[in-house]
Amino acid sequence: MTELEKRLTHEYSKLAAQYAQEQTRLSAQVERLEEQVRELAEQYEQAGKRYAKWANQTEALAEDQQKMGAHITKLTDAYEKQTNTCNEFTNAFNALVVDLNELFR
Repeated sequence: MTELEKRLTHEYSKLAAQYAQEQTRLSAQVERLEEQVRELAEQYEQAGKRYAKWANQTEALAEDQQKMGAHITKLTDAYEKQTNTCNEFTNAFNALVVDLNELFR
């Protein structure tokens, strides 16, 4: 193996380790977001039950729905941002793999 190949392999290994760490970090964030989604879904379900019970209290219900909507919007935005970050990282890593493969040919 030439010195250049050794250096490239070493750099590739470092990038692969960074990628694995980033994937682990992103996976943990996605799991937290999923838990928040489940919690919000449960809260939303509870809000629906309150609606049926308190149909005459439309003002209180409207306030609950606005809060739920704000939470869902915030969570959706965070989830989309996280997904975009993950996709960008994956695309960059894939491009690096292609470049490294071309160098090894």
